[in-house]
Amino acid sequence: MGLFDTDFDLFTPKRRTAPAVRAMIAPGDYGGAAYAPPVQPSTTPYATATPSPSIAVGKSFTPDYASLIKSDPGYVSAMSGSTLDVNQAAASRREALRRLAVQYGGLPSNTRDAYGDLDAGTLDLAQRNQFSDVARLGRSYGEGVEGFKKALAARGMLQSGELGYGMNQADFARGEREYDLGNSFASAFQNVVNSYVGTESAARQNQVAALNQAQANVFSNSLNRPVETQSASFVPGSVEQYGQPVYRGPDGSLYTLDGRPFAGAAEQFADWRSETGTVSGYSPGVSSADLAGTLFDPYARG
Repeated sequence: MGLFDTDFDLFTPKRRTAPAVRAMIAPGDYGGAAYAPPVQPSTTPYATATPSPSIAVGKSFTPDYASLIKSDPGYVSAMSGSTLDVNQAAASRREALRRLAVQYGGLPSNTRDAYGDLDAGTLDLAQRNQFSDVARLGRSYGEGVEGFKKALAARGMLQSGELGYGMNQADFARGEREYDLGNSFASAFQNVVNSYVGTESAARQNQVAALNQAQANVFSNSLNRPVETQSASFVPGSVEQYGQPVYRGPDGSLYTLDGRPFAGAAEQFADWRSETGTVSGYSPGVSSADLAGTLFDPYARG
């Protein structure tokens, strides 16, 4: 039995042949067409069109660095801890300043409540506190003046110049005492504020250190690098071989005109085999002679 026996009918009704195969194998190609020239695609829309010299492949990617940094575990933990410390320090400052105001009997005229901790309720309570520093100073002054007047009256000197002198001395003593109380209050007030500012400053420094570390973590992660769109160049002869333009990227990967990865002739032939049910070694783009040599493999027929 010869290599190209005429009793083998390639296009028997029992075998379903793909239109692409019938277009590529002309009558008479098999049985003696071992040296037929390659078949040029005639049905592809790319047969006469001029392919684009290059296409863009892949997608550009720019990471959202702000979100990545804010979601860094170390940064999140530091921010949470710092916020807690500052809130606790603010609560301690507010309570301490309110106690000072109630103890003093209000807020001295030369002291400013920058944080608004001394609300109207606290100031009202301070003014009504009969045991405050200001209230006790007032009682002491009144009792002293009253005692001094009684002493002068007992000696018949209430209308003398001693009254004026004594009143001036009492007023001076009261002023000194008010000055000392005001300074003591201001010093305690400032110490409370300084304690809070120190805690807040340390918290801010911790936040800055955590932010710097989070930035380093994000920028050192290779997964967070930006990706630029690449350009793939047209592969000469790809239309003739595969029936469509194929493009090669910088890394050697192949792509179709729409920018998708090109699986190559093997995958195209897998689709053809699925349609026809054949198991030959044919791949799209080869000549009809190569096809005949594959279909009539003497080793396959035995």
